[in-house]
Amino acid sequence: KGDIFSRLEDRRQVFGAFVLHGIMPTNPAREVRTPRTDDDPKTPWLDKRQLTAILTPRGPSWRARRDHMVMVVLAGLGWRRTEVASFRWDSVRDTPTGGMSATVRVKGGKFVTVGVPTLVTDALRTWRVSAAGPWVFPSQESGAEPIASATVNDIVKRMAMAAAIDPAKITAHAMRRTFATIASRSGEDTK
Repeated sequence: KGDIFSRLEDRRQVFGAFVLHGIMPTNPAREVRTPRTDDDPKTPWLDKRQLTAILTPRGPSWRARRDHMVMVVLAGLGWRRTEVASFRWDSVRDTPTGGMSATVRVKGGKFVTVGVPTLVTDALRTWRVSAAGPWVFPSQESGAEPIASATVNDIVKRMAMAAAIDPAKITAHAMRRTFATIASRSGEDTK
């Protein structure tokens, strides 16, 4: 495994130097994808069975419902864990068509407004009744503080275990990749 990866990186550096010195116009080694191996520890994305299992609600308690909603937003919007943790109710708007849009601060500090899919819209409207305070995902029922971004990963791990998915192989980012894979295969623009 190490030999393949190190040789590919060596080629990238050599060709990169050629580009830097004007010997070549582009670096052909950049077009070669780094191969995945069977012993890669992370799951690139969830299949339909896994996604269905991980999105299954786990009980009536406030925490179980919050955790389920975190998973719905991760899978349905493809947000990073920091974006989920900082999600506020005042960033959610109803649209004239009966849907929702949400504005989120993304990597790099920019604010982006996205349309919220119907399934996520319906789930958010139901969850709104239970979530006190300004945060969509508060750390406690009182709603005074948001969950930490590390808590989002903890939720993913708990939900993975409950769905009989190895929690060592899944992270919040796997949910983001799942969203991107599904959207891409459906012909959606994931940019």
